[in-house]
Amino acid sequence: MSIVNALPDPNFDVFLGRKWSLWDAVSLGWIVAMHLLCFFAPFTFNWPAFWVAYVLHIITGLFGITLSYHRHLSHKSFKIPKWLEYIFAYCGVLAVQRDPIYWVSTHRYHHQFCDTEKDPHSPIGGFWFSHISWIFDNNSIVEKCGKHNNVEDLEKQPFYKFLESTYFIHPIALGALLYALGGFPYVVWGMGVRTMIVYHSTWLVNSASHIWGKQAWNTGDLSKNNWWLAMITFGEGWHNNHHAFEYSARQGLEWWQIDTTWYVIRLLEAIGLATDIKLPTSVQKRRMAFNK
Repeated sequence: MSIVNALPDPNFDVFLGRKWSLWDAVSLGWIVAMHLLCFFAPFTFNWPAFWVAYVLHIITGLFGITLSYHRHLSHKSFKIPKWLEYIFAYCGVLAVQRDPIYWVSTHRYHHQFCDTEKDPHSPIGGFWFSHISWIFDNNSIVEKCGKHNNVEDLEKQPFYKFLESTYFIHPIALGALLYALGGFPYVVWGMGVRTMIVYHSTWLVNSASHIWGKQAWNTGDLSKNNWWLAMITFGEGWHNNHHAFEYSARQGLEWWQIDTTWYVIRLLEAIGLATDIKLPTSVQKRRMAFNK
């Protein structure tokens, strides 16, 4: 299917006309519950709860999702010591976006089949499909792409298999710890508010950055650079840059393109913890330019 014909299908509906799996129901129930928790935020606000949410947002969103799950595990944009790799990956588990094997497999399929019918969160299904509703149809990814046969590098490591088999224990344990430390306000802010911010930031990369923004590179897909999205996603909004050079540890390729995740990678490099950092060469940039 060509990108030219990749138009939203108004008849596409993951909620009707199919059999729901247990994972689908659990995913829907969890996300609804987290949204409902947010309604209590104004009534449970206190500064300690706010700062717990903020710190967990950085730990799970920046270190867990953008740095670990995305740039390191999915694209191998840099190398770090195994002990640090596992710490960052565990931070990603606490973002409650599934285990590393599932997340990385889905993302690699997204790049392999970008903006086509086989894309796990393709925009041809419409904004809401690419943003959230694809999450509630786990079997569709298997039907489109097959089972997780693109993550052998993770599946051979016992640590990632352990996280896959015990996935739900970890966020539940975090919720229990938050309740023990600060009661219901810590749960509302540290789980509900924080996960919703990280969720929708991640999901907007899948949806908004394939609709709104500008294309700097001839990627042949619908990926866009979106400055405001980059501001709230630690640099992930420079999505056309990313699709042009998916292996690059840096997504904000221009000096003015804020990329917080890249700054952290540079810091890790400066203290000797990050090596083999991949960046696009001038030749690769010329190859992807519109005016070659």
